[in-house]
Amino acid sequence: MALECLVYERAQSYKEELSNKRLSTWQPKQLLNILLELNPNADKTSTISFGLEEEKGVPAKEMKLLGTDRVISLKEIKEYYDRLGSYLHAPTIEQAMQGKGSPGQKLRKSCEDLSNIIDSSLRSPVWNSDFKMTTSIDCEDCGTKIIRRVHKGQDRFEAVCIECSARYILTRTADDRFAWRADTLELACEGSECGEKITVQRQEIAENRAWTCRACGGENAIVLGVKFTPRSTSSPG
Repeated sequence: MALECLVYERAQSYKEELSNKRLSTWQPKQLLNILLELNPNADKTSTISFGLEEEKGVPAKEMKLLGTDRVISLKEIKEYYDRLGSYLHAPTIEQAMQGKGSPGQKLRKSCEDLSNIIDSSLRSPVWNSDFKMTTSIDCEDCGTKIIRRVHKGQDRFEAVCIECSARYILTRTADDRFAWRADTLELACEGSECGEKITVQRQEIAENRAWTCRACGGENAIVLGVKFTPRSTSSPG
């Protein structure tokens, strides 16, 4: 329970980016994986210091340490959540007969290790700290507000709407802002005398998806095919 609470508390900083979905509907591993898609540093421990800059943009010569934010990592979630979760179920008859029903020292050691990790996290003077710069847009497909974090040195990246899965490509502009562009493709009608084009979202490209051409009325479908070319049987000249 404590492990879950720590992950859910960290996710509170991402509520806007998660479209204010109910965070408790996800298991800790699932939720942390989603956070890592939004922020690759979501499960990284960090040390925070501050100082007065003498020149804008140049790090201060003297820094004062505020503390270290000890974060539960995805690796630790996988290790302890799954390991301890297996002990919640009664052992099978076969496990009991083989003496595997009582974990004893192994379980105690896992609990003690996890207790130390949780304690070091909660004792942090800068616990659950979060600093971010964001860019946002209303999804062109469903209208959901999409908010994404911008990381230092990041000039181009992708964003996906959490509601409808529409994909966008974000590019830094000359004025240090970000331009959002829907990740789309052009598809042409396969009619022999047509070629009318439509624009579709990349996530809509799937086998057996079909559309009616606005120009000729013909039906087009996306299919998976294999083309075979027989081996030539003619003898060399």
